[in-house]
Amino acid sequence: MYKEKQFNRIIKQICQEKNIQYEELSDDWIIKLKKDNKNKFLVGYKFDLNTQATAEICNDKFALFAVLESEGIQVIKHNIIFKNEENKLKKYFNDYNQDIVLKPNNGTCGNNVLHICDYNRLKDEYNRLINKCYSVDICPFYNIENEYRVIYLPNKQHIYKKIKPIITGDGIHTVRELLIDFNKEYFSKEENFKNDNISADYIPALGEIIEYEWRFNLSKGAKISNVDDKEKEILMGIVRKIVEVIGVKFVSIDIVKLTNNQYMVMEINSGVMMENLIKLEENGEQIAKDLYGDAIDLMFN
Repeated sequence: MYKEKQFNRIIKQICQEKNIQYEELSDDWIIKLKKDNKNKFLVGYKFDLNTQATAEICNDKFALFAVLESEGIQVIKHNIIFKNEENKLKKYFNDYNQDIVLKPNNGTCGNNVLHICDYNRLKDEYNRLINKCYSVDICPFYNIENEYRVIYLPNKQHIYKKIKPIITGDGIHTVRELLIDFNKEYFSKEENFKNDNISADYIPALGEIIEYEWRFNLSKGAKISNVDDKEKEILMGIVRKIVEVIGVKFVSIDIVKLTNNQYMVMEINSGVMMENLIKLEENGEQIAKDLYGDAIDLMFN
């Protein structure tokens, strides 16, 4: 099966409760839902709600940047580079103080997102990625204090903060032990200790702070924290502008807060995955079921 069985199980459960016919097609890549002689489809984690143009804008990081910037919405700057455009690397590298982020233009889950401060490494990584991806993006490196996710539906939103794996040494416990205490779900698996610069067996000194992973992705060991009402209103103010500009109906929106207190849109995903939310948040499966259920209701309205 291409997708996680958990997603299929939740959708099937929702359909049983709502008296909707459920059928898996194309090796489970497509789910067909039928109600009152009307067919609706889920493709991967994408629901039949956003228009094709809207979904394409969300899934293309450079396109999203261009659209939001044109409307005056604060957004992380992206510069797109295609194959055989190595000449652009040096310009962007110097423009951004030799401190950049390189990423696939259509990537997800923080995969192949790289923080680079060395030009030779930049060239090597560009050549590696461009042979696997149609295009890549170069972004300036931003000093990010917090990252938030807003799972958006017109009638319901779920908002949480992502806390990246940062540990403080006590002079007794190893990096492995401290990280397991930080996020047992992720770091109890030995294969998730992937930092080549920090040994999992190292014992940090008392008060020594270690940022084990610079990305905020839940799939890279970050955990979930609550967001207060004041900050939720700030985030929803940004989301309302996004909805007005590109008309999204069911998406997950990542917004960052910089160390200078500026809020900026990072990216938008038209496919709404919640496996990590289910693992890390109390009542996570019910939260996902409620959101997916409302999305399905909206498809048939």
